[in-house]
Amino acid sequence: DTEEYKELHPELEAKDYDYTQKATSWVVDAAILEVEDYLMDTYAINRQEALDKLNTGGYQIYVTIDKKMQEYVEEKYLSLSNLINTRKSARYKDSNEDGVIDDRDEVVYPQSAFIAMNYQGEILACVGAVGEKTGSIVWNYATQETRQPGSTIKPVAGYGYGIYTDNFHWGSKLKDSGLEMPDGSSWPKNYSTDSVSTNWSYNDICVYYGLMRSLNTISARLVDALTTDSVFKFSTENMGLELTDLDPKGHTDNSIAPLTVGALTYGVTMKNMVNSYIPYGNGGRYYKAHIVSRLEQGNHELVYENDGHPHEAVDPETAYVMNRMMKNVVSQRGTAGDAMLKNKEVVGKTGTTENWDDLWFIGLTEDFVSGVWIGYREREKLDTSISSAKLWYNVIGEYADKLDTEAKYPECDTVVEAPICSNTGLIAGTYCPKGDTGYWKSTNAPVCTSCRYYSSRQGRNYNDANTENEYVTVSSHPFTLPETESEN
Repeated sequence: DTEEYKELHPELEAKDYDYTQKATSWVVDAAILEVEDYLMDTYAINRQEALDKLNTGGYQIYVTIDKKMQEYVEEKYLSLSNLINTRKSARYKDSNEDGVIDDRDEVVYPQSAFIAMNYQGEILACVGAVGEKTGSIVWNYATQETRQPGSTIKPVAGYGYGIYTDNFHWGSKLKDSGLEMPDGSSWPKNYSTDSVSTNWSYNDICVYYGLMRSLNTISARLVDALTTDSVFKFSTENMGLELTDLDPKGHTDNSIAPLTVGALTYGVTMKNMVNSYIPYGNGGRYYKAHIVSRLEQGNHELVYENDGHPHEAVDPETAYVMNRMMKNVVSQRGTAGDAMLKNKEVVGKTGTTENWDDLWFIGLTEDFVSGVWIGYREREKLDTSISSAKLWYNVIGEYADKLDTEAKYPECDTVVEAPICSNTGLIAGTYCPKGDTGYWKSTNAPVCTSCRYYSSRQGRNYNDANTENEYVTVSSHPFTLPETESEN
């Protein structure tokens, strides 16, 4: 009974704590589940046995959480009205089972969750549902719920692998039309009823523009050209996505639809989806997301430390090119303009499932990567006025923008930054009409030379002193791509 003995044996007091009876925080819940997973794997026991062992084993758990950020986000999630305009989001459930849906029935609102982690995979904040948390070990929509991710899969599937392997570059052109299916139909379609290519004389779309406007057709053509086997391997082994390979029922995510538009068999957790974007913010290294940095037992005896088990997912050039490509997504012309900040540079990707059941946004700043999800517990169509990028901004935008740090995205000096030739999609040469600024890996940086012939046919006269590093606009009207609606 001495104080010295109690200090050396904290498990004596731990026996009196029952996690199933007392309300715990989202942080404690996530930490408990992570330690349970470790104990289950280490000792080949089930989850209840792991919880019993945790309760009586005298463990000390060290977490990676940023208390200030956690408190800020928890405050936001106390009310759905802090996140979206709730006026159009009420759904009525026939709770009295009278066959009539009216004001006497239960009102159901969407659920939402948020998670943030640094570029070493350490979870900084996590909130698993809307409203005050009154129980313990409750369902966490950020770390446990699996949902189809929609277009958020594109940067860590076809686009990422295409740039990584040099099969495609920033301005590679692909047909803005669906793939021909065995039954003769065309799949997929963009959300817009008007094809972008009808307004573009070349009937092709540059890769960077396809991601900026989230065109499903371009994503499909990338995955089809690269093969699903290769893209699946890249997404799972390099980027850490927990996809279904081939389950006992014959389901697999190694197929065109899952890897093109995120139509996964069972979906992924938001934690896993956000985790997969880490290499695009730190120069190419993947760290597995974790909330427990260190586990001790008894008198501070080390059980394990977690550093995220890093590996190189992509090379630094690919990481930087993809980072810049997702910067265009968070722009006035992209699908995530609502996520723009004044002081921080946001890059990321929106995601919307086919029936508008789930909305996602994965956003990176120089300081951390984070994601939001919103959807009804029982899958129903969300109000189409909801913007996932605006939701992210409402949750963490102001907080992220006020962080006074000197953090920067790792730049790569070997990446070629230059105007894009509006005719060919290559690096603009002397005689090319200049379009947007593009980014090319040093291993795949083709310069346009064909516009010299085009210019001479148009009767253009150029000073012989022009060099390949000087650019001339051959049209008095800068070439721009048309705006179009698309899948998010």
